[in-house]
Amino acid sequence: MPNNSKFELEAKYFQDMPVYWLVRQLADRWSLPVIAELCRGTQRFLELKRALEPVSKRMLTLTLRRLMAAGFVERHMQDTNPPQVSYALSPLGHSLGEALKSLNAWTKLHHATFAAALKRDQRASDQDL
Repeated sequence: MPNNSKFELEAKYFQDMPVYWLVRQLADRWSLPVIAELCRGTQRFLELKRALEPVSKRMLTLTLRRLMAAGFVERHMQDTNPPQVSYALSPLGHSLGEALKSLNAWTKLHHATFAAALKRDQRASDQDL
């Protein structure tokens, strides 16, 4: 039986910190790399797959579907024979890409600080054993 307090806490996070929803959407292995590749421009499936080796076709498909469902990626089908499909960031995806660039710059600036803190914490945990 599900723990209602967990769901209530999660609902509170969604309400008080909308970024919680975003982090949950992007916290898998391939979402951020796909968005980063599409920041470079529209790409066909196999172009994305090659750029993101070793992603499998299935995982790339699932990731693209999840990003499309969230409104970050658009799928374009060209009326050719055979049909050609390409993927691009939506306007929402472009704005997310800009926000991620800022977050990446912040991370580069502060990485040494929080990496050192994590290392100290790990050493303290190791001593407790």
